[in-house]
Parts: sequence; structure tokens; C-alpha cells
Amino acid sequence: MGQDYYLQPPRTQLFYTILGHISTIFGTCQMEWWGPQYKISKWLAWLYFLQRHSVRTFGKVVCLSQSVFMVLNFNTLSSSVLIVILTITPVGYLVAVKAETAKLKSYEKVMKAFMDKIHIYNCYVRNKDSEYVKTKVKQVEFLSRFTTWFLTFFLYICWSAWMLQPTLYNIRNIDAILNKTQDFQYYIYLWTPLEYHHNLRNYLIIHTVCVYLGVTAITVIITFDCLNMIIVYHIVGHIYILKHNFRTKLADDFTDEKAKEFLVDTIKYHSFIITTFKNVQNAFGINVAANYLQNLFEDGLCLYQMMKGDMENFVKYGLMLVIYLGSLIMLSVVLEEIKRQNSDLSEVVYSIPWQRMSVSNQKTVMLLLFRTQPDLEFRAACGMKAGVQPALSIIKSMFSYYVMIKSRM
Repeated sequence: MGQDYYLQPPRTQLFYTILGHISTIFGTCQMEWWGPQYKISKWLAWLYFLQRHSVRTFGKVVCLSQSVFMVLNFNTLSSSVLIVILTITPVGYLVAVKAETAKLKSYEKVMKAFMDKIHIYNCYVRNKDSEYVKTKVKQVEFLSRFTTWFLTFFLYICWSAWMLQPTLYNIRNIDAILNKTQDFQYYIYLWTPLEYHHNLRNYLIIHTVCVYLGVTAITVIITFDCLNMIIVYHIVGHIYILKHNFRTKLADDFTDEKAKEFLVDTIKYHSFIITTFKNVQNAFGINVAANYLQNLFEDGLCLYQMMKGDMENFVKYGLMLVIYLGSLIMLSVVLEEIKRQNSDLSEVVYSIPWQRMSVSNQKTVMLLLFRTQPDLEFRAACGMKAGVQPALSIIKSMFSYYVMIKSRM
């Protein structure tokens, strides 16, 4: 499949069809938001509805159950089990945050605008002769797929490692566990009425539940974060195209009518970018803040567990650290790119040949200069700054927390 495939309408691309179905199943989007082309049969819609709402219900119940288990058993927990709980429980809360965020009106508004307005293909339709726009469409689509494959590969490999380690331990030590000299191990510890530490039947029940919860949590994280970063990629692409238009659209022999038409279209395009940025900030601000807090609290713990020398811990926590830092860096860099590309936009506006325009067009240029002055700095929930500098601070904190944990253990 060549890169020209990326120039096809997004609704005809298999990538978005699969992403739409999976996001609908796990409650991070609804396919009908992307247009009537994604309408599904009634029985399939009913199954999707049940699964979607079970995700949102289970998310809250599981978070509560994990917290209750830790509180009730805190004094009797081994250090290894406690570390697992402290690592996995915040993931449950992160999934719950994403599932609840997907119910916000601001989120629905962005998703409904994605296919027909935000997607950079809509700009390509109006500029099919522009090689620059064509290149940007291909770059954005490639980055969208790379991000999706990166998160999918590493998250499912990481989940497999977390699931297999306690499962293999239980198989190797089944006799000792049934004799109650050891306990069944899990990667998710829940408070339930069942006695599942030594009872084989109850273990199989809880293990099946844990597998379902693990797949659900991983898929929610993948789809929600992919949608977040994909939409941000498109905003960056629009800013690149806007700046390119300023540099190339006005030839030396332009007329006042042509200049006026260009300026009016540009103001509309810039207003669209600003409005979209604010809508995305409202829709994904909570998610960005939650991801940053997740990294702040867990990266140091993962680094400590990875460096203990145990190969099983090295694999489990090493993969988790790669995912946390990889997602943090990708998200922070692309959010920083919005700010960086917008920072010199007013200079690009000033560089157009405004001196040879009519007075009315010069006034329009002044208005455009005024509108391009403010920075486009992404603010997450509660005014939290997002970008490269906050990400670097989190990475520095990771090493500080690692040293602190190591000195206390």
C-alpha cells in the first residue's frame, strides 16, 4: 500500500473504520459521530451499547474494589503484592478518567467535527494541486498510524508480561497453593466476597475477570490516547499549511481583489484553527493532566522495580516505563510543536507584501497581525501547562523519586 492511499477520503480508509469500531466497543468514541457512513446494524449496535456501558460501570467498580482491598489488607500485604497494587491501581483510575471524559459534550463536539472539518484531508480537497498540502496529509496520516501501532504493540506486550508472570507462577506452585502454604498471584487485586487466594474454582473466575479487565483497560488507553494525538497532529498540520499559504499565495502581481479574497479566507482559516485548538483543549485537557500525573507518580516506582535486578521485574516494569515515557514524550513534543509553529506566525503575516495593498486590505492585515499575537500554549485541566518543559520536569522527578525509594527500601 503506497502513501497515495493516505490521500483517499478518511471514511474509506480501513484504519479509521477499525479505529471507529474498536473505540465504539470500548466507549471512547461512537462511530455515528463520524457520519452516517458508519451506521451499523441494530443488533451490533445493541452489543456495542452493552459493552460500552459495562466498561464505564466496571471502571468505577474496579477502582473502588482495588482501593478497598488495599485498605483492608494493607498491614498483611507482602512488599511484592503492595508494589503491584500501587502500580496497577492508578492505571485503573486513569482508565476510569478516560472513560468518563469520553462522555463530555466538549469531547463529543470534537469527535463530530473530526471527519468533516478537523481532518487535514478537507484542506487537501480544496488544494489538490498543492504538493505541499499533499505532503502534509501523508505525514499526518503516517504519524497517526505510527502512534497507533506503537501504543498497541507495547501496551499489549506489556499486558501479556503482567498477565503471564503470575499465571506461570501459579502453575508452577499449584500444589503449594492448594495446600495453603502459598497464595495465588494476580496482576489485579480486587476485594470480592470470594476467597480466591487458595480456591482453584474462584481463582479461575477472578483470573478470567482480570483478563477481561486488562484487555479492556489497555484498549481504552490505546484508543483514547490515539484519538487525542491524532487530532493534535491534524492541528499542527493546519498551522503548517496556513504558514505556507502566507509565504506562497500572494504573487508579485496580485490585485486588491485577490488580496482581499486571500485575507478573508486566511482569517476564516486561522479562526478555525484557534477554535479547534480551544475545543480540543477542553475535550482532552483532563486526559493530558491525568497522563502527566500518572507519569509523575509512577515513573520512579517503575524505574526502581526495573533496576532491582530481577529479570521478570525488568521486563514488566521496563515495558511499562517505555510506554509511559514514550507516550509522555510524543504527546508533549506535538503539543509543544503547536506552540512553536504558532510563535512566529505574526512574523510570517508581517512578511507578506502589505505595503502594496490598498488601505482597507492593510487594515485587514493589521487585524490578522493582532489575532496571531497570542501564544497557543496547551493548558490541561486546572491550568496545568503541557509541553516539553513540563515533560522534562517529570523525567527529572522520576530520577529523584527513584533515589528516594531506593534509599528507603
